[in-house]
Amino acid sequence: MNRCKGGICCALALAMLCLSLPCPAEEAPLPAETTAPIRTEVPLEAEATPEIAEPAAAESPEPEPEATPEPEETPLPETPAPEEPPAPGPSIGFLSASHALAHVGQEVEWRFHAENAGKLSYCITNAAGSAVASGELGPDARQVRWAPGEAGEYQITLTAEGAGVVSVCSSVSVVAALAGELTGLNPSYFAGDALTFTAAVSGGASPLAYRMTAEWNGEIFAQEERADGRFALKAPGADAAGMLRIQVVCTDAIGEKLTLEREIPCAVHQRETRRQWEKASYVRKSGCWPRDLIAVAETQLGYEESTQDFIIDAAGNVQGYTRYGDWWQEPYRDWCAMFVSFCLTRAGVPRDAFPQEASSADWIILLQSRELYDRAGEATPEAGDVIFFDLDGDGKADHVGVVTSVDESSVATLEGNSYGGVRRQSYALSAPEILGYGRLNRAYRNAIRQGDKSPSLTKKFSLTEK
Repeated sequence: MNRCKGGICCALALAMLCLSLPCPAEEAPLPAETTAPIRTEVPLEAEATPEIAEPAAAESPEPEPEATPEPEETPLPETPAPEEPPAPGPSIGFLSASHALAHVGQEVEWRFHAENAGKLSYCITNAAGSAVASGELGPDARQVRWAPGEAGEYQITLTAEGAGVVSVCSSVSVVAALAGELTGLNPSYFAGDALTFTAAVSGGASPLAYRMTAEWNGEIFAQEERADGRFALKAPGADAAGMLRIQVVCTDAIGEKLTLEREIPCAVHQRETRRQWEKASYVRKSGCWPRDLIAVAETQLGYEESTQDFIIDAAGNVQGYTRYGDWWQEPYRDWCAMFVSFCLTRAGVPRDAFPQEASSADWIILLQSRELYDRAGEATPEAGDVIFFDLDGDGKADHVGVVTSVDESSVATLEGNSYGGVRRQSYALSAPEILGYGRLNRAYRNAIRQGDKSPSLTKKFSLTEK
């Protein structure tokens, strides 16, 4: 019994040893699946009958993988040499005008930067598309300058050429420069006169604003701002003449300014009465027209036209008040002929015997119609005759005076409106400015022949025709 137990134990040990040893490799096909044997551990002390395990199938060695043939090397295609990249094309940036709105004559500047440009050119066109300026620029140019000559809309086209062509445009509006004048003003005023005037301005960018300043003899007495440029003032001064200065400053929407100014003399009325001038010209008349004419004229020596009471005529000449013009009812005009006419009247010479006029040229026509005019060189004048002059050389009479004496080579005169007053003058009988003579002596003799009761002529006046 003991021997058998011992034998069984030995058999189990031997079986386990065999299981643990590798089996020799057999060249047998590898089964699809191999089931590992189940090992059952039996305690040595167990007295149960040992189970005899079936012999495990021998493990077949894994087959070596078949060698995969290496792929044949495929030659790589030849790579062409890399091409150079194309040159960059031209570009223009930042084309802008210094003034989006400009005045005629004001320089406009366009600034820009150009890259990769072998050639730069510009062309400026007006609203009709016509070119008004063009040219080529250097490759390093950065600006174009241009001064418009007319108002309108303009466009500049800047073109860059290189590896291609590129153009950019910019526009500018051009308005006419401010221009204008003060309208509605007279050349002169009297104290207290109402002035209404307008600053007539063209051009510029709307809206326009106007500021007026008025000065009297250098001191500001009025200021005003208006949007329509129309102003009204009252001429200052009361006791003496002075200078009125008006200034209007016009400003447009872009800050351009135009200053308009006028200086206007302002006078005061200082007139004589009829009684005053009659008293100043009184003489005891002799009845001899030529003698009495000279006598009255001599009472007026030293008389001056007024420097306080005057006007400025349309030609810009100052015409001061005179008693002679006041007597003729035209107080502000050339007064040489009115002076002689005044003296003739004060001397008692009737107009139907010797006509009177305020115009030298018209006076000659009247005298010719009465055969009372002789041209210079055709006869010798006498004291008391009227002398006519052509001072500007146009062939027409523009000045007149009274002959006071005559000798073989010269003639002495007494003239009104001679440098602003009544003065004596002297001329050679052959002086080219002498046109001719109004023959008062002839008229007086005619009156005597026709039975005029005037006193006889004195020996001081020769009536002999030369």
